[in-house]
Amino acid sequence: GHSAGAVVSATIKAGANVPHGTLFHFLRNDRLDANNFFSNAAARPKASFRQNQFGFALGGPVFLPRLYNGRDRTFFFIDYQGTRRRTAASSSIYDLAPMAFRAGDFSTLSQRIYDPASRRLGPAGTVIADPFPGNVIPQIRQNPTSLAIETEIPVPNFGPPNSNGRNYFRQPPQRRNEDQFDVRIDRRLSAGNTMFGRFSFGNMVQPNPGSFAGQLSTGNTQLQFSRHFVLNDVHVFSPNLINEFRFGFTRSNGSRIGQGQESAPFARLTGITMFPFPVQSFPSMTFSRTGQISGQILYTGFGGGASNLNFENLFQWVDNLTLIRGNHAIRVGGDVRRHRLDQLSGGFGGYIFGSIFSSSSNDAASGDPWADFLMGFPALRNPGVRMLEWGRLRTIYAGG
Repeated sequence: GHSAGAVVSATIKAGANVPHGTLFHFLRNDRLDANNFFSNAAARPKASFRQNQFGFALGGPVFLPRLYNGRDRTFFFIDYQGTRRRTAASSSIYDLAPMAFRAGDFSTLSQRIYDPASRRLGPAGTVIADPFPGNVIPQIRQNPTSLAIETEIPVPNFGPPNSNGRNYFRQPPQRRNEDQFDVRIDRRLSAGNTMFGRFSFGNMVQPNPGSFAGQLSTGNTQLQFSRHFVLNDVHVFSPNLINEFRFGFTRSNGSRIGQGQESAPFARLTGITMFPFPVQSFPSMTFSRTGQISGQILYTGFGGGASNLNFENLFQWVDNLTLIRGNHAIRVGGDVRRHRLDQLSGGFGGYIFGSIFSSSSNDAASGDPWADFLMGFPALRNPGVRMLEWGRLRTIYAGG
C-alpha cells in the first residue's frame, strides 16, 4: 500500500549466574464465548472451542556436578511454548444444487432448459433448440459420470426446502498444533571476548477443511516449519577497537499440502478425464452462468485441492569493526547473504460449466450450469498451470 510493512526486532534472553525460570499455561474455551453469526443463522448451538497454550523458560549458569561449573563463564537459556487448539467453528454457508435438480427436474426453475440434441439454425441464422418437456431432463440424457459425482455431494441442510442457494451449512472440526523452542548458550572466553550460539525451532500444522468432506474435498493442510541458527562473537581488542562477527542460517517450509491427489482413484472410477500431470487429482469444477473463468458463481465448486511446496534457505555472514577516536566512531564491515528458494506448485486443471448447452439463443435467460453439468457438457476445460519440475531461485548479495 502506501507505506512499508512493520519491522519487528526480537532478542532472546541470556542466562545469568542466578538461575531463573517461569512456567505458564493459558486456557480458553467456549464457555465464555458468544455464538458466531453463521451458527446463529443456521440455528446451530455454539461451536466447541478449546485452546491451550503452555510452556516454560529457564536460564542460569551451566553446571555439571563434578565436571564443570560455568558460573561467571558459561550460561544457558531455554524456552518452550506449545499451542493446541480444537474448534468446530463454521466457515460459511454454501450454495448447492437442490436434490430435484440433481435428478434432472428443473420444473421449479424460472429459466427454461433446452435440449442440445435439438440444436439447429433458426430463421435469424442463430442456433436455437427445443425445450425439454416440463423442464425435466430425461434420465437417458443424464451423464453417468455426472451422476456418480453427485453421490459425493452432500444433501442441503439449511434454508427453505428446495432452495437454489444458501442451502448448506457445514461445521467441520478444525485443529491447530504449534510447537516452538529456543536454546541459547553464552560463553565468556576472556575479559574481552564473548560468544553465544542460539537455535530456534518452530512447527505449526493447521488442517483447513474444504467445502465438502470426502472425494470432492478442496481441503489442505498448512505447514509453517522454521529453523534458525545464530553464532555471534564479540571481541574487544581495546577500549577503542571492537569487532563483531555473526553467522546466521534460516530455513522455512511454508508449504500447503492439498488433499486433491487423494481423489484421483475416484476420478478414474467415475471415468472423468484428468489432465496428464505426473501427480494427478480430481479436477476442480466451477459453475458460472457465463461458462467463463470469471463470472457469477451459481453453485459452490469442488475438486482441485492442489499442493504448493515452498522451501527457503538463507545464509548470512556479517562482520563489523568499530574504531573510536575521540568524539568520532568509524564503523566498517561486510555483509554476505546467500538465498535459496525451491518451489513446486500449480493446479490440477478444471472444468467450468455454464448456461451454454442447455440454452437457446432465442431465449436470453435460458439454461443453467447444473443442467449442462448433468448432461456432461463443460463450457470450458481449463488445463491450469502446473510446474513439472522444481522451480529454483539462487541469489547472492554482498555489501560493505
